[in-house]
Amino acid sequence: SDVCSSDLAATSESRSDGLVSGLQTFHDFTLASPSSNWSADAYVSLRWNILGSNAETLLTDDLQTYAAPHIQYAFSDSLSSSLQVEFTGGHRYGAPGNHFYLDTVYAVPGFEWNPAPSVALEPYVSIPLKADTSLKSTSLGFQLSWDLL
Repeated sequence: SDVCSSDLAATSESRSDGLVSGLQTFHDFTLASPSSNWSADAYVSLRWNILGSNAETLLTDDLQTYAAPHIQYAFSDSLSSSLQVEFTGGHRYGAPGNHFYLDTVYAVPGFEWNPAPSVALEPYVSIPLKADTSLKSTSLGFQLSWDLL
């Protein structure tokens, strides 16, 4: 699925960072076979920020990127485990055109349990993959999805 959105600088913090507006795209690529318990996805997002005149003196991104390959194994119709690796980065305003940076990379293992066809409970752990990873830098999360229609 592909989604495109535009954003306006709504907070004083984003305006003081030089942000005027932004254009963002989301893409989701899925590979799954009906005869296999394995599936794979890749989520990709690109955001182009439209910056004002004060952005030159700030460390502001004119391009932000997000990529998250994801694999999942289904134990049954209602229980599966997954591993996602999240990459964030971008390009700083004023940097050479070929100079992109990569922020911390996260490993995100988790489970999905569907107690009913329209309900999904998804606990996960977000672990930064860096030299000084500790319990303080690791977070637990929980997502509840409920299809109402």
